[in-house]
Amino acid sequence: MAIKQLVLFRVANETFGVEIGLVKEIVSYQDVTPVPDAYDFVEGIINLRGKIVTIIDMRKRLHVEAAPREKTTRIIILELEGKLMGMIVDAASEIIRIASETIGPAPELINEMGAGYITGVAKHNDRLIVLLDLRRILSPQEVGRLDDLVTSLYGQSK
Repeated sequence: MAIKQLVLFRVANETFGVEIGLVKEIVSYQDVTPVPDAYDFVEGIINLRGKIVTIIDMRKRLHVEAAPREKTTRIIILELEGKLMGMIVDAASEIIRIASETIGPAPELINEMGAGYITGVAKHNDRLIVLLDLRRILSPQEVGRLDDLVTSLYGQSK
């Protein structure tokens, strides 16, 4: 039986899970510097111990109504293909281990909407967890454009 370890986080009333191997750290929310001409779901950038990290607002990316930042708001720092990226989430709750066979496919309606970053749904302790493939949360074109913007503005690739 294959076991997956997931970091769980909440956006609005939905619980999401991502593979623990992609998560570098989870930090408290901090002010984000806006980046002109970025995608609407890009909140901006932060300086994390000398590294410039692009920050994505998961409420905007998932088309969820905006809400004020709370004490529980977190930034999950990820490493994707050698680049650091952060996701603003309402709360980062826990790390769980689940059996691969408890994971079902994403509902057809979600797939039809083009949300290629939703890879499945897992059942854990009577709740459903939507699984995200963070490698697909940004297209290669979006990553390239963000890299170009950050480099041109701040002289450093993220």
